[in-house]
Amino acid sequence: ADSISGLLDSPVVFGLPDSGGFLLNDQPIPQAEIPARLATLLAARAAEHRAVLVLDNPKRRPDAQWIARATLSAGGRAFDAQLSGWPAPPPSRP
Repeated sequence: ADSISGLLDSPVVFGLPDSGGFLLNDQPIPQAEIPARLATLLAARAAEHRAVLVLDNPKRRPDAQWIARATLSAGGRAFDAQLSGWPAPPPSRP
């Protein structure tokens, strides 16, 4: 399989909840902090491991594209988590 998830030992995963905001590895993060956090996280990795996964939300495509641009500026690449074979998060319960 072409799954990227098997290649990442310490994944950086962004979530885009319907309610707004950003999640980094399931923790809320202000948008203004994302570029610096990406720079720090990716600088410590070998070039071939400078990847982040985005749990895409069709309602928030502009935000997914913003994360992709911020990741590129930090020297990495963003990938759609679902297309990369990343396990889907469990359904939320009310």
